Amino acid sequence: MSRSTKNVDKKPNRKPLIAIVAAFIFPVAIAYLVLNQGWYQGAVLNKGELIASGETIDEKGGGDATGAWLVVFTVDRPCRENCQQAIDTLQNVWLALGREQQRAQLRALGTGQPSNWQLPVGVPLQFEQVTAMGKSYFSDAFYLVDPLGNLVLRYPYEDGESLTLQSQALLKDLRKLMKNSKIG
Repeated sequence: MSRSTKNVDKKPNRKPLIAIVAAFIFPVAIAYLVLNQGWYQGAVLNKGELIASGETIDEKGGGDATGAWLVVFTVDRPCRENCQQAIDTLQNVWLALGREQQRAQLRALGTGQPSNWQLPVGVPLQFEQVTAMGKSYFSDAFYLVDPLGNLVLRYPYEDGESLTLQSQALLKDLRKLMKNSKIG
């Protein structure tokens, strides 16, 4: 009789069951907290500032989309040293594209005429005079525009050193977009 009472009084061991349930629920609960509390910053693949507003270059007065990727340079004053360095940088970016050059075009947007610009020889840089584009777009910056005319990325610069860094970032992003894009 003592043998049967021992089996009835013994409680089942629930520790393994609790450990297994916790092993599956705990990571899900932690992931839920991390994502909902904003503690996780997703990986950023682009180097420029994303323009997520859906604006097009045509809306900003920069001309029509051409069916090719556009690298746009904006200037609202006479072209001085920093401006001329930017034009030279555009030339280098276009030349660095190599066999993908036919998929990209360079465009300069300005409020005045490019009379004092020293435009590169052999590099297709189009100039468009604009009046409708707001002053915030006339900061020293490059813009990357997709073949449909949407403003995609912005690359601001202040001096020669940041101009070099931004041109390298622009080239990396442009190559990556051209590689993954079936248009343009």
